[in-house]
Amino acid sequence: MRILADENMDAEVVRWLRARGHDVLWAAEDLRGAADSLVLSRAFAEDRLVLTHDLDFGELAIHHRHRAKGVILLRFKSSRAGDIVSRLAENWAEIERRAAGRLTVVSDIRIRVRPLPSTS
Repeated sequence: MRILADENMDAEVVRWLRARGHDVLWAAEDLRGAADSLVLSRAFAEDRLVLTHDLDFGELAIHHRHRAKGVILLRFKSSRAGDIVSRLAENWAEIERRAAGRLTVVSDIRIRVRPLPSTS
């Protein structure tokens, strides 16, 4: 899976994804300080899903119809990287299967999926 991890994503989460063979571009390394719209545009141009804690990406993709391959929004009570990795590990197969073309919101208790507007 090709992913663009937002600048707010913890390095441990990025390492976990890379260790599983995912092609992860991390905004903290390559797009530090870039506007969310630029991050989303770069992800779309490179056929990447955006992984973030930032609600603005969903807003841009759904309400402003900004083109996106998919957005995975993490909404956990704990901000500890180990807790986030554990939750992702438990649910990654489902997240990966459902994420393309959708806004996927992963919380402590459920995974919600909403189709993104057509980008054609």
